Amino acid sequence: MAHLILEGNKAETERVVKFLAKVGLPVHLGQLSLDQSADAGLIDDAMQASVDSGLTGSEPFEVTAARLRKAFDAAHRLGLDVAAAVGDEAYRALHS
Repeated sequence: MAHLILEGNKAETERVVKFLAKVGLPVHLGQLSLDQSADAGLIDDAMQASVDSGLTGSEPFEVTAARLRKAFDAAHRLGLDVAAAVGDEAYRALHS
């Protein structure tokens, strides 16, 4: 989700997130047992590790830890919005 946000195609991102929610895959941090505030340090470390891995070097745009974190936070917010609109019944059914 964060990668799609980095690419900047809002319509495609929303379509994918709605699909993920409908099939029961996690679409926000709470569904990953993470808290945006309490786990901020861990999330920041993960963003930096992603950039340090070198895997982001093949992107056609610069990927920094700060830019990745911003996209990650936007993905979380979008996931919350989609879960509120679509519901989380599929997620709960898979994870109960």
